Amino acid sequence: MRSFGHRWLRGRGPWYILAIVMAVLALVFPIYTITASVSAGSISQHMAWHYLLGNNFQNSTRCSGPIQCINSSLTQSYSSGRMPHVGSLMLLSASLWLAGIVALGGALVVDGVRVASDSPRAHRGEWFAGVVGAVALLLPLVLTFFFLPRDVNADRLAFPNSGSGPGPWASFAGSVQSGGVGTQWGPGPGWILLLAAGALLVLVILWARYDLRPGGREGPDAQGEETPAAD
Repeated sequence: MRSFGHRWLRGRGPWYILAIVMAVLALVFPIYTITASVSAGSISQHMAWHYLLGNNFQNSTRCSGPIQCINSSLTQSYSSGRMPHVGSLMLLSASLWLAGIVALGGALVVDGVRVASDSPRAHRGEWFAGVVGAVALLLPLVLTFFFLPRDVNADRLAFPNSGSGPGPWASFAGSVQSGGVGTQWGPGPGWILLLAAGALLVLVILWARYDLRPGGREGPDAQGEETPAAD
């Protein structure tokens, strides 16, 4: 009989772990970034807003040349940064993220119990937890794609030019050059990590769903038993 570790490594457990790692990294890296750059000869100024899941965001300023500007990097709450609408969306997305992590942990535990009992078939609880985890991790991507431009536009105090021409208040991703200012906006590394974790989970739950079928890959035939021939 193969050891628990060998059976676990051949199953879905390692893929759940990988999805959890990517989801946790998505909490560290910005889910969305807006940058604005101004340059004229030897003078340049670069500003960035990095939106994080939860209650805080980061903004930074980098300057070079003979300009009265101080390089800075600051982490503050969305409310103190005059972005309450964006903050509400990030808090909702963080709540969904937490639900996804909890569901993933449940799927991992159920899968571990299945492997420990040497059961060849997936458990419905594992499949259900995987579905909840995938939905919860992918929903923040859907919400930010459809509603983040609206919320940036609503927080006009933080972005006085919102609502006038192209910008993060008008579309989810893009770039524009106007009046010597170059602006870029779009999903950050956290958004990409959540997308990768969600896509991986979709594949894993399809695998689990297949194993739930009577003729699944891990059915009696996979244990070397012969299937009785039909009369």
